[in-house]
Amino acid sequence: MIGSFRRLGAAFLFVLLCGTGALSSMWQVSDWGNKLSDVDAYSEANALREVRNFLEQGLTRNAGLGNVYYPGLYPEDGFAREPEIAQYSVTPEGVYTHYPPGPEYLLYAAAKLLGPEPVSRLLLLPIVIGWATTTFLGFAVRRRFGATVGWLVIGACALTPTVTDGFVGLHYQGYAAALLMVEIAVAIGAGTSVAPFAILGFAQGWLSFDYAFLVALTPLALALVMHRLAPRDPPRWKLTLLRAVLAGGGFAAAHTLHFIQVWAWWGSFDTASRDLGGAAAHRAGADLLDGPLDYARYVLSNLKLYFYGLHPLNVSLSLPEPGVPENWSMFRFLGLSLGPWWLCITLALMLWDQFHPKSSSRSIRMDWHFVCLTGFITSSAWIMIMINHAGHHRHFLYRHLFFAFFVVVLFGAVTVVRRWTEASASALRQRSLSPSRS
Repeated sequence: MIGSFRRLGAAFLFVLLCGTGALSSMWQVSDWGNKLSDVDAYSEANALREVRNFLEQGLTRNAGLGNVYYPGLYPEDGFAREPEIAQYSVTPEGVYTHYPPGPEYLLYAAAKLLGPEPVSRLLLLPIVIGWATTTFLGFAVRRRFGATVGWLVIGACALTPTVTDGFVGLHYQGYAAALLMVEIAVAIGAGTSVAPFAILGFAQGWLSFDYAFLVALTPLALALVMHRLAPRDPPRWKLTLLRAVLAGGGFAAAHTLHFIQVWAWWGSFDTASRDLGGAAAHRAGADLLDGPLDYARYVLSNLKLYFYGLHPLNVSLSLPEPGVPENWSMFRFLGLSLGPWWLCITLALMLWDQFHPKSSSRSIRMDWHFVCLTGFITSSAWIMIMINHAGHHRHFLYRHLFFAFFVVVLFGAVTVVRRWTEASASALRQRSLSPSRS
């Protein structure tokens, strides 16, 4: 009986750990009223205007696409403030064709259930979903690698801006991060299910374009990482490939449906193709580039902005103000971005090799580099390919780096716990084999 209460108490405390970011977010927004979030007020204002039009005119108007113009609602934010920029993204009537309308549909459902005001009450939906998916991920890690690893990994994740601030927003960003956590949790489990990946892929695709590479590459990347963490487990490459194909296929199916919406709105296949194709080309920087060297320069600049920043405790979620250094970075853990953390740990492993030449840390260091590279490439694919979009939206695209952070912390936690367990078992054997003293 006492053991059961202890397990329940430990599970309750673990759920609270998973919810530290959500609880702090709830406190953060409790007195906001109708104030927009600091994460992406631009998109949030557009979404709220779209939902107000949906509430008054119905979801089916404009082929199910949102209208970002609504008189008098947040006139100083979003497209309403910048009509000269809006003309490249919305029609003269205000119909927004580029992003799929999934976030607006979720916001519409929340507004119908809770009422359109205050806006801070609507923020409870993404915050609660964030808590639920963080908990789901945490228990998945516990089941696969043990309670100690679960505490270490989720404890670290709970200190990142993805969890502490990333779910405070009414557009797609928090929902997409939540779905990524679910995909990671299912992929690291011992099960063989495949249908969830098609569903998750479609749901992600109905939210945005931005997670395209993360959604499709996550099963493959995690399989490569798991091969380093559990080398004795039989590989499941066929299952992994099927999951990746289904996740990518679900994502593509959602965008096919969105294209049909845009086609129905324009009434012309060619016009819809030019509209969405032009948006994709602009995000990729096609109108900015002057050859491969220029492309490489943009890629390196983006990677520096996302991975490198030495200004301690700079975790602000607003865009940098004039005078803020260019290496300002969003994704922070204990005051440092991922680049400096990677460098510090790599140097520590190299120094350990020098002072302990007979240790097994060389193999650990090779696995460390492999896991880091796998995570960094997966998280950076959008940043390196859609360079224009990534360069201008790092105030919310930093969530992509959560995957890289997660696999790095998971590798560290599993390695430390495994070495500690092996050392404890070795010490116990030594004591049992030593002659007893009379």
